[in-house]
Amino acid sequence: MQVVYRSLTIFVASEYKKGSCPYAKILRYERDHVAIAHRNLARFKPRIRSALASLLIPKAGQPLKIGLNDDPRAELTRLFSKLVSPVLEDMMEDLSTSQAKIDTPESYAKVPRGCRSSSW
Repeated sequence: MQVVYRSLTIFVASEYKKGSCPYAKILRYERDHVAIAHRNLARFKPRIRSALASLLIPKAGQPLKIGLNDDPRAELTRLFSKLVSPVLEDMMEDLSTSQAKIDTPESYAKVPRGCRSSSW
């Protein structure tokens, strides 16, 4: 089972010309965010895999028993929420905490360093 981000897209405001010093500095800063997201996912992969391989997941020999009047999709959604949602919530909380560490006034102040002030 492969657990990966489908895609992480970085956007740099169009006011910064591609290839310019500010563009490169902003891109590098945003790539730091992407790297944090990848490290976060790597830390949580074992828990995600474990939740998805849970003994509670229906299998051919152990189907999910659903009442005659119950909605099968709703039951599977409920099961997914019970097993996987807590892991995803922990992962997102950890990601927010990690991202906040570089989203500080001090970090923002470092981004333009090395570029001429007139280019900002």
